[in-house]
Amino acid sequence: MSEKNNLNVQYSPSKWSTRMCSCQVLKEHFDFIKKESDKARKIIPCELDIKYGDTPEEKLDILGSDLPDDSPICFFIHGGFWSALTKQDSSYPALKLHSMGIKTFVIDYALCPQVTLKTITEQIQRAFDYTLKYAEEKKSSAVYLMGHSAGAHLVAYLLSTTTSPLTSVKSAILISGIYDLRPLINCYVNNDLHLSQKEAEDLRIKFKSNFYKKLNIFVVIAENDSPAFHEQSKQLYSSLKTSKINATFIEIEKKDHFDIMHSIIDESVNNLGIILKSIL
Repeated sequence: MSEKNNLNVQYSPSKWSTRMCSCQVLKEHFDFIKKESDKARKIIPCELDIKYGDTPEEKLDILGSDLPDDSPICFFIHGGFWSALTKQDSSYPALKLHSMGIKTFVIDYALCPQVTLKTITEQIQRAFDYTLKYAEEKKSSAVYLMGHSAGAHLVAYLLSTTTSPLTSVKSAILISGIYDLRPLINCYVNNDLHLSQKEAEDLRIKFKSNFYKKLNIFVVIAENDSPAFHEQSKQLYSSLKTSKINATFIEIEKKDHFDIMHSIIDESVNNLGIILKSIL
């Protein structure tokens, strides 16, 4: 098997950046999100470590507690292949969203291999229920969902399986996600996930055709994501359209799996921050 077709390469996002080598792009990304997340929590009024469940990891942060009660909410789930990062590293989208008058709910969850991926999806459901209850009590004007990489899978899985009311949810933004987990079984990623074939099938995203009609789903990919990530996003978008679900496919030019997220808070032309402003 050629290197470019090797699953370990296809599902190693850092190997596809054109900006710098794999180890450098990872360090640059972690340094960036840590710095900008620390900045966000310092300059944006916030409520931290709010419990949404019973386990120690089931907490969320609300950035933008100074905004009016009825302000819209963005429910954000970080990536990290379900086995890395925390909400402390993931506050940075609030720097853009707060300037748009949107509160950011940054969700923490337990990580593999300490828990199963199925357990993580159950935690995300509880965080979502907490958010919907908050939105109802505060009379929030809208709820938006956003996830990056593994977080995009968790948002999509939540929407495709939840029985919670979606009437307040206006859109979901899925950024550089993985929606079919079956290829990961034979990939290094499964060293932490321990997925069986059945579990991977059960956790694959399958939207029903009678899905809530007023919700818009935006499937976003970076130009310099790997071919496997591109194919995952295209297949999800195609299945959404086949099921007559409102969906839009967006490719962010000149970005990779990591700096696509950096561009949320970048005011330059043709970046994710500009696109979010038109979506939210």
